[in-house]
Amino acid sequence: MIKSVFAASLTLLCGFPLVAQEIQSYELSNGLEVRARCLVNTGIVSARLVLSWTEGTESAPEGTAWMLSRVLPELGSNGMDRAAFQSRKDQAGALSRIDAGDGWIAWTFDAVPANADVMIQLLADEALRPAWTKSETPPEIMTRAWENRFFDDERFEAIYAFRTAVRDPQISRLPDAPINMERFFALWANLRRPEKAALSIVGDIESLALRRSIHQHFGPWDGVRSEATKKANPAKPTKPEWPRRIAHRCGDNHEIWIGWNLDILSPAETTIFTALIPWILRSALPASDEVISGWESDPGGRWLRAAGGQLDLSREKLESHLKSLLNLSITQGLLEKAIAARDEYIRAKALHPHLALEQDARFSPPESDVIKQMIEKCMTPDNLAVLFFDSNSE
Repeated sequence: MIKSVFAASLTLLCGFPLVAQEIQSYELSNGLEVRARCLVNTGIVSARLVLSWTEGTESAPEGTAWMLSRVLPELGSNGMDRAAFQSRKDQAGALSRIDAGDGWIAWTFDAVPANADVMIQLLADEALRPAWTKSETPPEIMTRAWENRFFDDERFEAIYAFRTAVRDPQISRLPDAPINMERFFALWANLRRPEKAALSIVGDIESLALRRSIHQHFGPWDGVRSEATKKANPAKPTKPEWPRRIAHRCGDNHEIWIGWNLDILSPAETTIFTALIPWILRSALPASDEVISGWESDPGGRWLRAAGGQLDLSREKLESHLKSLLNLSITQGLLEKAIAARDEYIRAKALHPHLALEQDARFSPPESDVIKQMIEKCMTPDNLAVLFFDSNSE
């Protein structure tokens, strides 16, 4: 946030004010959701295409996003092999990456305004037209990915297990077993549809030119128009076996991760809770005290990590202390402070093209009693998952 504000202030001092137009949200005839915003004088255009689905179903078993994220980055696009397509991106000055999480995969591209149209074309090529038969084939890629799926670092493996248990949306779940190519292509054909996608483009580009470019490169994408698919809430996943404790020994310092099960909340409550809880924790918890030397909360509102400040501190004391801190006393004043901090962050990042690509949950600010009831439901001891790293490595 500080960097974004500083960049905006510096631009203003140099005489080139950042001008943020209102977000334009619309839908193409094929069902693709579009979210665009012109940020004048930023000198960059950022675009992000996200495919999303409910993972853990017949049409998208657990591990689908993980498999796609291992295969697609290794392929070329639009009839070119990987090296040739990368050279094409380099010539256009386009930077790109592919990310994946729990039930989603995303392509993100950045370029200077002069190359915005080419960048949007390259984004469409990479996401919609992978070159399956060029260079290394998908079966070879999938075999290598499956054989190398194990973790080299014990600590990372433990954190991965914890974050998948609390259904952190930023973590893609591992598949239970490898799949054959016929099944892989069936999954891809089902998921690669515009009604399952959202396109966000933010940056220094004129609105009419941007709209023309989007229609040109994404309008021909065929989809199955279905209001039920667009509007219906996804089926709630079956509640997993909730881990009471994941204990792990490594490192020099005590460390504890605590996450909460959100299955007990409705979708609307989950939206409010995950958006506000990081800011509520920042407003309510001390930066450190006699037991913890510091802590951080998940920006997505799923977990809290704290480090112990005493070498002779027991695991039980650290866990008990942190759980007691989570017994928050929510007042209307504290809630208003948290909401104000979140609003300030959203306003600041709206001037930064990369951050402005992120979707912000929109809702009417709740009363303190409402959010207090949500926190009480989520923070009960039998609703928490715990990962502990102690300092007695063996």
